Amino acid sequence: MGEILISKSASTEWQAHSEERVLNGANPNLRWRFLFDASKHQNEDLSMGCLRVPVGESLPLHYHEEQEIYYILQGKGEVLMSATDAKSVRQGDSVYIPKSTPHGMKNIGETDFMFLWIFPTDSWHDVEYNYITRAPEDFSK
Repeated sequence: MGEILISKSASTEWQAHSEERVLNGANPNLRWRFLFDASKHQNEDLSMGCLRVPVGESLPLHYHEEQEIYYILQGKGEVLMSATDAKSVRQGDSVYIPKSTPHGMKNIGETDFMFLWIFPTDSWHDVEYNYITRAPEDFSK
């Protein structure tokens, strides 16, 4: 039987993408916290974190093998489903993303856009992101 874990978000550090991930298409301006992740906890089969997207920024369109769930904590955003298709979301909304389905998130509000992500994996590091539309040089514009 496993142990019940409690994660105090205030005691977790904000993370940033490595140079390698940015070269592969990740937005260098995003920050996140691991709330339950095997790199920091003894969790199994589920991981969760919190992503902060600054005003005007986005989590680029991408896909991965794992299904995923988002829960919007703060702000207004759009779920990107392609380069031209998006749906609005706001605080309190939930989003389910099927396996291998292109998706991204964009902050369309006037404050940081924050949401939880949940993966059916021990760790976020197990997820291979395949970026679709945005090249690293686009983030400097």
